[in-house]
Amino acid sequence: MNALTAVVLLTAMVITIPATTIQQAVATALEQNPQVKVAANAVRSAEARLTAARAALSPTASASVGASISGSDASTSSSGQARVGASYAVYDSGVREAQIRQAEAQAESSRQALAATQASVAVETGTAFMSIVTAEAVVAVREQALEQARTQLRAAEAGVRAGTVPQADVVRAQSQVATAEFNLIDARGTVDTRRSALLVLLNLPAGSAIRVTQPGAVPAMEISAAQAADAALRRPEVKQAEANVRAAEAGLQATVAQGGVSVSVDAGYGVSIASTGNGGSWSTGISASVPLFDGGRRAAEVEAARASVESAAVQLAQTRLQMQHQAQQALTQFTTSIARAAAAEKAALAARESFRAAEGRYTAGVGTVVEVETARTELVTAEVSLRQAQSDQWTTLVTLRRALGLPVIP
Repeated sequence: MNALTAVVLLTAMVITIPATTIQQAVATALEQNPQVKVAANAVRSAEARLTAARAALSPTASASVGASISGSDASTSSSGQARVGASYAVYDSGVREAQIRQAEAQAESSRQALAATQASVAVETGTAFMSIVTAEAVVAVREQALEQARTQLRAAEAGVRAGTVPQADVVRAQSQVATAEFNLIDARGTVDTRRSALLVLLNLPAGSAIRVTQPGAVPAMEISAAQAADAALRRPEVKQAEANVRAAEAGLQATVAQGGVSVSVDAGYGVSIASTGNGGSWSTGISASVPLFDGGRRAAEVEAARASVESAAVQLAQTRLQMQHQAQQALTQFTTSIARAAAAEKAALAARESFRAAEGRYTAGVGTVVEVETARTELVTAEVSLRQAQSDQWTTLVTLRRALGLPVIP
């Protein structure tokens, strides 16, 4: 493949996506994200192992056929055989039942792991989506700041022509325009970087065009700390840990049962065809076995299984505690983000008034260019902080809903 062909193929892979809401972005990620697909395949694998474990309760049957020919210089003979047989484990001290319970718990653990993965991907996608919304809002702020700087430059140039301001004001204004231009370029670069991160989560080709739409107002979320701690225990991570405990306990039961008695029956019928004559035969039987000595192997396996149960129980307790702490932290962060957005709105209003006043004083010839620059810097900082605070409300909301075991996007 030459370089031109590679470029053409890469261009063909680029996808243009219409305006996307945060709900659509999350839905796409849950459908296409590789992590979700891997977790879904793990569920399929666990469910297949469960089916295999349940099949052990059924009898097994087999059939075989064969033929041979032999001879010497004086004669040649041939023969054929066909046989069918069946066997069934009548009793195994509960090994199969325990193995089925273990497989059921492992399948449930895989399903909860999938749910946890889906929730994590949804949070990552929602966060990445809102980071683009914020970055694009910052671009708008930077564009406005650049226009303000250019307006200030024109005012300074007019003042110099009128002889009311020194040439130094023009130089300072030119510097402010250059800084504003750089800040705008940097802000646009941030948008591109964050858009690429979202494309990775959506499993889309690099360079795909995607437009995000500003979500509406953040839905109200009223919940007490006690309710949050209780809800956290219903998260898929906790359910997965609970399933792991059940799987470990069933594994211990299966290991202990393997030291018990096992009974099986079998039956078969065969037919032979030979040049010397044909015949049939049948057989049936029952057998029982019990392990007497294995050098301590089973005792070691039982001890290992007990340790697995204890480890799973410790992990469950730790997971419960961790989920509750995360819920408390998420609730605090969400509550704080609401207050921060309200404060940022007031700060932005004050900064806008200060900037308008500074511009008015400079135009009237009673203010300085330094006052205007300071007011503009404070205004840009306040506007950027406001956009970030507004975005943080959504980001902390999806994190809180994740911590409470709720659907991430309302």
